[in-house]
Amino acid sequence: MSKRFVDTEIWKKKWYCDLSPALKGFWKYICDNCDNAGVWEMNLELAQFQIGAKIEIDEILSEFNGNIIKISESKMMVTDFIKFQYGELKEHCIPHRNVFELLRKHGIPYPYPIDTLSIPYRYPIDRVLDKDKDKDKDKDKDKDKDKEEEEEEEIALNLDTGEPASKEPTWRNDYKTYEKECNDAFDKLLEDWAWIKERKSYHPRLNIRKSVTKMFFDFWGTPAGWKNKRASRAK
Repeated sequence: MSKRFVDTEIWKKKWYCDLSPALKGFWKYICDNCDNAGVWEMNLELAQFQIGAKIEIDEILSEFNGNIIKISESKMMVTDFIKFQYGELKEHCIPHRNVFELLRKHGIPYPYPIDTLSIPYRYPIDRVLDKDKDKDKDKDKDKDKDKEEEEEEEIALNLDTGEPASKEPTWRNDYKTYEKECNDAFDKLLEDWAWIKERKSYHPRLNIRKSVTKMFFDFWGTPAGWKNKRASRAK
């Protein structure tokens, strides 16, 4: 006999309170009869017989507000089942391996987007059948990334003279500009007593001003720190 966690707080949730007695019975039925991935092979006649009430597919999809969705002509899924029962799935976790196998069997990639799952009978159509669209989007992203890298390479910089290639020097393309702005920020930070007090409350044994000074002169105030900051593509 398999055992599963039960949400004892469900009686306080509005979407559940608004259900008819028959649909409340169906919720219990599908949570007990779905597989370990939260997928139920639809057998409406058997469900109606065991619940003792008549229910319709359209009624289920509309009344459960995305908590139960139709993923194919013969399958329904409890969207929050995996998260509630297992938390975050991990491939190396032995109890989770069966869940991954079931997801692959149903054609459901993991992790799946909750915003997509909440739309009845859309998932996994967008994710599985429309792979070409995803590939096109990835190609566009790659092109944008290549363009950004080309722009970075076009920046000709001499660290000794500080002469930038562009007409308008910024901290990103001119080390001298970065050095000045970094020094100004460093001086300002050392006089920000409210910030230092706040940091001190988190690290009572640490000399905050000394620590900041060390980080500045050892790294952030140097060409190495500038290159690291540029690589982060921060604005």
